[in-house]
Amino acid sequence: MNQDAPRFNWKTYLYFAVVLGVYAALIASIRAQAPDDNYAFLDWASPEDGFCETLNLEFVALNFFLAIYLLKKFWRRKTFGRRVLWLLYFFIWFGEESQWGQSIFQFATPWWWEGMSGKNAFDLHTVVNYGCFLSVGMTLATGIAFFTGFVRAWRGDKWSRVFCVGPFLVVLSGSFFPDRDYLWQLFIAFVLAAYFALEAWQREPLPKTVEPAP
Repeated sequence: MNQDAPRFNWKTYLYFAVVLGVYAALIASIRAQAPDDNYAFLDWASPEDGFCETLNLEFVALNFFLAIYLLKKFWRRKTFGRRVLWLLYFFIWFGEESQWGQSIFQFATPWWWEGMSGKNAFDLHTVVNYGCFLSVGMTLATGIAFFTGFVRAWRGDKWSRVFCVGPFLVVLSGSFFPDRDYLWQLFIAFVLAAYFALEAWQREPLPKTVEPAP
């Protein structure tokens, strides 16, 4: 019997209900504020200090700190390698999303970086001509993470089956907005935070295998 599985009790179902409630409230809140026209919607959703970008930064920050906690919790255990990759992923995402602290601490773009970014921001993904490589790399990393999650779920991993609900919620969210995929990043950050918070709460490291004495 595989003991490495979510505990499906009333507390877990309540947690799922809260997550779905927040998911629905997030969609309703955006719909209530955002214009219906596609171009006006993009203008409303894109500012760094706007509602959507601020929420996205908060969810990514939550993921980053959850990744640190889970790496410590599963230190040198079965899933340790994946924890390192997730921490690296969220470190880059949090750094870029916060413009490496610029949007949080409001410091000016250093003189030696001025003109490098199309938005004159202290980040890498908006660097003229080259920033797209980082964006494509992060997109590929996200796709690979979800794909491997589906593979592990197909092979019977119960945690991966919970993980795989996330991509469906992300795609479903697009049906409520004028631009179907612009806010996918926000909802990816949300569903990942919900999943890793569940792991931090319920998942325990499997005992280390003890080699028999000779």
